[in-house]
Amino acid sequence: PNPWKPNGLHPAEGKPFMDSDPTSGIVFDRLPVAVNIKIYTLRGKLVAKFDTDLAVGSLHWDGNNMDGRQASSGGYFAVISAQGLKSVVKKFAIIR
Repeated sequence: PNPWKPNGLHPAEGKPFMDSDPTSGIVFDRLPVAVNIKIYTLRGKLVAKFDTDLAVGSLHWDGNNMDGRQASSGGYFAVISAQGLKSVVKKFAIIR
């Protein structure tokens, strides 16, 4: 969901991240097998990055930055790239 409200009362607002629940956190789906995702603040600061070879075509982010802390409320960009394909940029918001 956009915006993602991990502690919202309505299921359509998103769910807190749980490793065992692939529908929790911020979900990136319909991904190519080998993918690179970088998440930036609106000011361009790198918050999180994922380099992975996925067998399932989806990835769920727990909403934490690279230091393991919760990413702040605000707007973000996700840059999704895969070799041989055009990069895609998605905007989303987190409201805590």
